[in-house]
Amino acid sequence: MKKIFKYITAGVLAAGAMISCNQADKFQYGKEVLIMGSDKSAFTGLVVDNSLSTSFNVLATGKVKKDVVVNFEYDAAAVETYNTQNGTKFTAVPEEYVTFESNSVTIPAGKAKSEPIKLTLTGTEFMEAGPIYVIPVSITSVEGNAMEVLSSSRTYFVRIQGTVQSPVLYVNSTSLYSTYKFEDPIPLQGAYTVEVKVWFDNLKSAVGDLVRFFCLKDDAGGQMLYRMNENGTAWKSLDIVAPNGRYDTHVGEDNNGNFDANKWYMISIVWDGSAMTMYINGEKDEYNKNTVSGDQNLNVDRIEIGMSWTSYGSSQSFNGRMCEIRLWDYARSQSQIAESQCYVDPATEGLLAYWPMSEGSGHIFNDKTSGARHMDWSKTEREKTEGTYSATPEAGSAVQWVNDRNNRCAQ
Repeated sequence: MKKIFKYITAGVLAAGAMISCNQADKFQYGKEVLIMGSDKSAFTGLVVDNSLSTSFNVLATGKVKKDVVVNFEYDAAAVETYNTQNGTKFTAVPEEYVTFESNSVTIPAGKAKSEPIKLTLTGTEFMEAGPIYVIPVSITSVEGNAMEVLSSSRTYFVRIQGTVQSPVLYVNSTSLYSTYKFEDPIPLQGAYTVEVKVWFDNLKSAVGDLVRFFCLKDDAGGQMLYRMNENGTAWKSLDIVAPNGRYDTHVGEDNNGNFDANKWYMISIVWDGSAMTMYINGEKDEYNKNTVSGDQNLNVDRIEIGMSWTSYGSSQSFNGRMCEIRLWDYARSQSQIAESQCYVDPATEGLLAYWPMSEGSGHIFNDKTSGARHMDWSKTEREKTEGTYSATPEAGSAVQWVNDRNNRCAQ
């Protein structure tokens, strides 16, 4: 079970924050009223520690000549409208968990901004891993000075960001290194995205001290192989062996990779049908040596954790953590990747397979999609001699889990 910690980040998500303001709305200074921050095109953040309260102001587009009273209310319908118009999936915080110190505020004569209005979240029991929760506040009416409300800024959303902590797979034994073979291959064809989240306990000490930690295998010969410190790259840099070519990432001008131990990395590989791009923790990789080209289709017959080929397990050992393995049938955008660093809705369109690896016990990694391609690690195989796979039931016994503060993720 994922745990939601009781502190939040509150930010402005205006009705026009994810898109530009409605160009039909022309400011008439001194006339319109809009909610503080809702004329912005980006988020503003406020971390609220040891409290579930935040505040906002109401703003006029110019100094008012006499007192203006602005009335507002919780407005769940505004979330549905916004989702419909923008293709988003925000979830309204249940109204019973939201209180205002008042449902009206005054912009005093000679001023353009009200005093702060306190908004309080009375609990977090409703929160689950995955949904993005917002508190919707809409202006209902304005009294005094014949003020009008800028239509594109009538509603203000406070985005609630919880911190999720969950168990993850802990890899600290070469006995766990193995491959799971699917009954039917998972096709990555045309365009696709592969994601895996990983934590390295150590990255060894030099180029050539390989750390091989993950691989998608096609029994016909193709693969997508992940390894650190490959010869010809830099220490602490990631080398991807793609179905056709290689992608060496995070190699800067000083030829020094910048992965570090004891830190989480969400590695997202996007193939759009003509070019391969990598995102690390939602940020586009700008330093790479990329020779990937041509056909990158891959039928995923197997998933490998660690280095399970012949005697290389100990020399290319991986110690660390792993979770959030996802396979998609399209090229995900940077914004889609950035918004799903902790979790993704298993019903999301285009998601072929999803192993959060958050079970916390046992040796089965459950696929949360309808495909239900669960991986029973006691039914895995290892290529103990080249070209010949042997059953490795002992790999199931080597599965371990860890759940500590290092696994916290702000969603």
